[in-house]
Amino acid sequence: MALKDIEVTFQVKIIPFILSKPEEVDQVLSEMIHSVDAIYLTGSSIVGSVVQTIVDRANKAKVITVSHLDDYAEKGVLMAVSANSYRLGLLAGGKAVKIFKGTKPSSIPIESDSKLDIIINNKTARAGQFQIPPAFLKKATRTIE
Repeated sequence: MALKDIEVTFQVKIIPFILSKPEEVDQVLSEMIHSVDAIYLTGSSIVGSVVQTIVDRANKAKVITVSHLDDYAEKGVLMAVSANSYRLGLLAGGKAVKIFKGTKPSSIPIESDSKLDIIINNKTARAGQFQIPPAFLKKATRTIE
């Protein structure tokens, strides 16, 4: 789904903020922190090097942090929604077996596992005083204390 489609479908405004180098994090956060409800952290090496700074500033401003990377949840991001690596490994292994048995790779359909992991960092929830509904917490596949 394209970002413009997401904006329309979910009635949100997406504002990209780009970090070109780690030293820019303070300036970028100062520009954005009071004008957003959430920060989505991507998988760039620059963002990865300043995750803790982003999380700390976001918590102080009561702004939630979200990523698609489960290790960012370990580093303090409030919520990660990510592919289940074990299930993807099983899927890839099954395809490898087919290839070893002579199936042409081009004849194997492209598919993905639709089950996603939802990881909640409860330490971050407490630090940012975020109230996570119990019904949503029940859907979490893992919590970090």
